[in-house]
Amino acid sequence: MHRLLQDHRVDSDRGPAEPGMNAFEYAAPRTLDEALAVLREHGDEARVIAGGTALVTMMRQRLVRPSYLVSLREIPGLDRIEAANGGVRIGALVTHREVETSPLVRERIPVLAETFHRVASVRIRHMATVGGALAHADPNQDPPVTLIALGARVEIRGAGGRRELPVELFFRDYYESSPEPGEVVIAVVVPQFPAASGAAYVKFLPRTAGSAAYKREMAAVMAGRALTQAWDAARASVRGTR
Repeated sequence: MHRLLQDHRVDSDRGPAEPGMNAFEYAAPRTLDEALAVLREHGDEARVIAGGTALVTMMRQRLVRPSYLVSLREIPGLDRIEAANGGVRIGALVTHREVETSPLVRERIPVLAETFHRVASVRIRHMATVGGALAHADPNQDPPVTLIALGARVEIRGAGGRRELPVELFFRDYYESSPEPGEVVIAVVVPQFPAASGAAYVKFLPRTAGSAAYKREMAAVMAGRALTQAWDAARASVRGTR
């Protein structure tokens, strides 16, 4: 996807190289500080690109028309899944497929691997990144439901430094998330899964059948629930979303 964008980047006096796309410049900084500097320089005209699955589609449909794309692909450290205080820290460039198949995630928070397994197709999961998908804020996504139920937090970096937000406060509206211009999602931190706990992810898909060659599925209701129960059964703590 990124090689395709580099091949299709254009100068404004030549016009777009692909029908539907506006003219844009493409930058691939090698450090996070360089990326933040480029974003500050170009302001609202710049957009961060990670996997590109959502942004490129929106550009082709002319829903967004950035004049500058800033790739995070060359920045080291954003593509790691690491242990963090009993939980896991998932870099913004980690793909959905990598979360789904990660031995660390499967061992510590298996419901998270299960949730990412439900996302779209294998091809999409190989391309879509955790940070990019969260920033896109599509209300039909699977992972945010489970991340909210698990108490996950999003790490954001900008010129003013680093800040964290609970996933439930990260989304402002449909297709609108909290990072300000010049800020970048760098990771998602999922806390330790409590002992004596169980969790499951359930997704309901209504089917709409048109012609024999066409069928569309869209998630109308997504539910995630994490249940923690003390061994003595004296008290139970439930946290979830509906």
